[in-house]
Amino acid sequence: MTSHAGVIKKHTAELLEQLDALGERGTVQADGRDLSVTHLDKQLFEGITKRDLLRYLVNVSDIMLPYLQHRPINAHVFPDGVGGRSFWRKDVPDYAPDWLQTWKRTGDDGKTTQYVLCNDVATLLWLGNAAVIDIHPWHSRVDAIDQPDWAVFDLDPTSSASFDDVKEAATLIRKALEHLKLESFLKASGQTGLQIYVPMSRSLDYDAVRDWVASVGRAVSDASPELVSWEWEVGRRRKKIRIDYTQNVIGKTLVAPYSPRPTTNATISMPVAWDDLDDDGLRPDAWTVQDVADAHKADTFFAGVLSTKQRLPSLS
Repeated sequence: MTSHAGVIKKHTAELLEQLDALGERGTVQADGRDLSVTHLDKQLFEGITKRDLLRYLVNVSDIMLPYLQHRPINAHVFPDGVGGRSFWRKDVPDYAPDWLQTWKRTGDDGKTTQYVLCNDVATLLWLGNAAVIDIHPWHSRVDAIDQPDWAVFDLDPTSSASFDDVKEAATLIRKALEHLKLESFLKASGQTGLQIYVPMSRSLDYDAVRDWVASVGRAVSDASPELVSWEWEVGRRRKKIRIDYTQNVIGKTLVAPYSPRPTTNATISMPVAWDDLDDDGLRPDAWTVQDVADAHKADTFFAGVLSTKQRLPSLS
């Protein structure tokens, strides 16, 4: 009997062979669909082409897609590579293939947006071919769009703070979550910071989750005012870290696990083990699209984000 993992590896190998066999453009078949790909030898990063990007997305599709499926996607597009112009796109463009799965939402302003749903490898490759570098899924799925699957703590240093400060702040948040008997998971942003995910059952709306994260963040700030600031203005934080609870708002997003980032060397947002914070050499931008094997190892300690169902306890 052929294992599911074996089928994935076979399909991955077939797709990679198709990509390698093409010239500057052509057609590949993924998930039974024909996908046109273009400008494959165009450099999107320093020394890294669109073909390289698509190869990376194929190689990590089995571990990346579970964090994207059935979630609206906000896409950061770099048509001329990371050194050129860029724009954020939510609406599906007119040239999208008719097989693309989408979801419509009408906002409070009356505007309707048609979002991409990245549920399969073909769609992931379509995003890559469109020069989408940053892939940002919503915190909730379309069948319960007002109820996020996880709470997030986004930690980024100011220009005067260090990554060691970010690591210390992450450790304090983890201790607070452990005190509340909650599991949490950590990933490097791929640029300058760390992001903490607290998976949960879908029982709270975004407002409640945002207020809960704010309460935990303020408690950590009160306990360590020399490190964690509650000031919004960057100039008033000095060397302190700001815990951004406002990421827990409908429509706001964090970069997906394993997504490339718009850096010259094509860094990726990589899950890290909590024990890795003890490593003096840990950097948030230590991994690139070349580190496929490391990404698969990392998913062994981040996959709990998808399987852990816990209730956020009342803090009142």
